[in-house]
Amino acid sequence: MPSECKGVATVTMAERATVADLLARFEIDQPVVVMVNGSRVRDRLEELQAGDIVGMFTPVAGG
Repeated sequence: MPSECKGVATVTMAERATVADLLARFEIDQPVVVMVNGSRVRDRLEELQAGDIVGMFTPVAGG
């Protein structure tokens, strides 16, 4: 995501756009955990709907 977004952006996508389309738009090619409206996305072909709130986080491991 461009640094000027400061981690938050409002994006307009085409109808039937998927999570994969959104990741491609921001040129995100590293592993990320994606949440849509508070639920973790398991299938990147999940379609987005108008008004969805999407969060993307780098995975963290620890112990």
